[in-house]
Amino acid sequence: MARRGTAAESALAVVLQKVDEAYLWPQPEAVADAKQRADRLIRELDQGRAWMFQVLRVHEHGSLGRGTALRDFKDLDRLIELDPLALHTRSGQFRSARDTIRRMAKHIADRRAGLVTMGAITVRAQDHSVGIWYPGSELRIDLVPAVTSQGAVYIPELGTGDWIRTDPAATAARLGRAKRAAPHTDTAVRLLKGWARARGRNAPIASFAVETWVVDAVLKRPKPLDELVASFFDDIGSTHAGRHLALGSSGFARCAVTLLDPVSGNNLTQDLQRQHRTTLVKSCRTAAIELARIAALARDGQLTQAVTAGKRLFVGRTWG
Repeated sequence: MARRGTAAESALAVVLQKVDEAYLWPQPEAVADAKQRADRLIRELDQGRAWMFQVLRVHEHGSLGRGTALRDFKDLDRLIELDPLALHTRSGQFRSARDTIRRMAKHIADRRAGLVTMGAITVRAQDHSVGIWYPGSELRIDLVPAVTSQGAVYIPELGTGDWIRTDPAATAARLGRAKRAAPHTDTAVRLLKGWARARGRNAPIASFAVETWVVDAVLKRPKPLDELVASFFDDIGSTHAGRHLALGSSGFARCAVTLLDPVSGNNLTQDLQRQHRTTLVKSCRTAAIELARIAALARDGQLTQAVTAGKRLFVGRTWG
């Protein structure tokens, strides 16, 4: 159902809501299809003969599960909590994350051997998860193995494959608190993620980093939608492009760009180097100027033109 703007909302906020509703909200049937595919894979994993893959719990993991995914999403993540006792080797050593992923990928491929042979799906061991591709739909299901030890959840680290601590419930709870404080939190996340996706290499920042920044900002001080979106561009664009950049509640910059995940303590932007930071700062400055132009169109009552310009900024020419 389309959301109507309230009298308290600015003209720009109404335009941003329209762009989100028309071009960025995921289509319910696509979400349902992706979740059904993931459920089938997890049942195959749990019901197979490989006893080491007994599934204890399944956690929503990723933007689709948290309700911040974009339309035309290409992946769905599920965190698969496995029995830790079954992940020990015969010598009593706990299996490495890489070995667990490799064996898990082989098990799924064996269970779906007919589909793999026909090319209907492709199964790959990745450094963080098992990826299952569906070529016809361009969808990828990422199954992330997890274990619980002394009340803490551990998953493979993206990039290294080592077991690291995580807390999906705490991440979801932070987002829930932000949405209660500002119901448009998820709208702001989608708009800014859409902007980053549309810019590609000109906006080198990960989706979860964008979400973390928005949640940080709302929990610090809730703002109207238009101010929240504008403050993202201002926060980055107002900084010196040649100096270290600390975002959100990170405190101080440890790397070229630092945005700490309050749950895990990991730097979500540790891969960004000096050239990435410079590009990101410049792109945010350009976006701030364009957003001001869209606001002027909206204030002048040129809503159709404002929405068209908003689509270019937050969706781009090849999406939606």
